[in-house]
Amino acid sequence: MKNIILLVFFVFHISLFGRNLINPLNKSKDKNFSNIGLYIDGGTFGIGYSTFFNIEKYLSSSKSEKIHLFFRGSYGDVRFLGSGSGGGSFFKNTQTIGASITMITGRGNHHFDSSTGLFYRDESILPLLDLGYRYQKLNGGIILKGKIGILGLGFGMGFSF
Repeated sequence: MKNIILLVFFVFHISLFGRNLINPLNKSKDKNFSNIGLYIDGGTFGIGYSTFFNIEKYLSSSKSEKIHLFFRGSYGDVRFLGSGSGGGSFFKNTQTIGASITMITGRGNHHFDSSTGLFYRDESILPLLDLGYRYQKLNGGIILKGKIGILGLGFGMGFSF
């Protein structure tokens, strides 16, 4: 229940501040970047798996407009072989929330994607690191991504607007 309340809190504040929450590096206002991205992703590394619902908020871009930063909030499930918080349950307390900064580089629709942050699971705070490829039009549309990271190899898809 606490995780759901935290997720609602983050989503509410991201959507509350609207289009121009933070934009310190991007001096050009003629570009129309998508403000919010929603996508699901999943991954596995053989002895466990993860599934997440993600919301991303555009933060800023570099002056060259080759580097773009997003804040990412995640809610999902991470299960490891024999995971959970004891008590004999095989998959107890696997709900996970995460927060990270996502950087995408490149021009056009093809980007290198890097996310660094933390996730909270089973009363532990753990690091989050994903590296991969992302297909996304920066002004909105379909998001497709492939990744490798702490939670294994994965794939994600969604929409930005």
